Amino acid sequence: PIARLANGTSRYFPLLRMILLLLWCLSPSVMSSPTISSKVLRLNRIGRAFSPKSLERPMCSTPTKPRFSETQTHAAKTMTILVPPHPLIKHYLAVARLEMAPSLMTKTAITELGRILMYELLRDWLPTAAQEIQATHAVAEAEFIDNSKPIQIIAMGRVAPVMLEQTGTLLPSSQTYHVGLDISTEGSTDYYLNTLPEKILPEEKVVVVVPEIASHEALDRVIKDTISKGAQKENIRVLSLVVAPPALAKLGLSYPEIRLYCAMIDPEVTDDGRIVPGLGNLALRTFGG
Repeated sequence: PIARLANGTSRYFPLLRMILLLLWCLSPSVMSSPTISSKVLRLNRIGRAFSPKSLERPMCSTPTKPRFSETQTHAAKTMTILVPPHPLIKHYLAVARLEMAPSLMTKTAITELGRILMYELLRDWLPTAAQEIQATHAVAEAEFIDNSKPIQIIAMGRVAPVMLEQTGTLLPSSQTYHVGLDISTEGSTDYYLNTLPEKILPEEKVVVVVPEIASHEALDRVIKDTISKGAQKENIRVLSLVVAPPALAKLGLSYPEIRLYCAMIDPEVTDDGRIVPGLGNLALRTFGG
């Protein structure tokens, strides 16, 4: 039995724990098995293991109606923030938060979160074209993705491309631009990487992908520059993993037309700008080092 092996030969425990974590990450249904769950619970007696119950703490409200949890920070018109109450989003967010998770597991969780959140963002936004087709028994009305209207993707930082790795099937026609910014102690921003296009057409839709929003300065700079190149505010949406209320309050009043999709709104930001509980040093945890 797993428990006897771990109790008798503690040197095998790290390897055993790694195997269990990988199984749980790659198949959410694995941890629902009574056999696996009971063995993991027994392992709690001998070391720094976790229990599935420790991941069942409520992380956000999950109303049945409306389909999304929508947050607006003030009575005045402000940015709409949507937290889809999808169980897979909760699952992969929990995996991404695990401090002891290896880089491969963290990267897998970030990729899956990006794919699911992008699906929700595009649900009522992806351009389509109506057409009649010949079905098996009769002519049918159909809709196809309109590839003549590519969506512009702006990836902020090192981890944003990881969030986009599995979104190719959702965005068959898209163009991706990469940006990176440094923020000074005074709050000013400077690009260390900027591949934004010279011009964005007013009718083009733009998705800004930023893994975390602890402060508003970097995202505010990118949105302003995107608008200055021709994008319309109502055609911009933001995709993020974890966001903080202070940044949302400042961004919301400046961009009430923009919608933001995220996996979680965490409650706190430390004095040095870290979201709590947050995702830690996400670049280091994703790529190792």
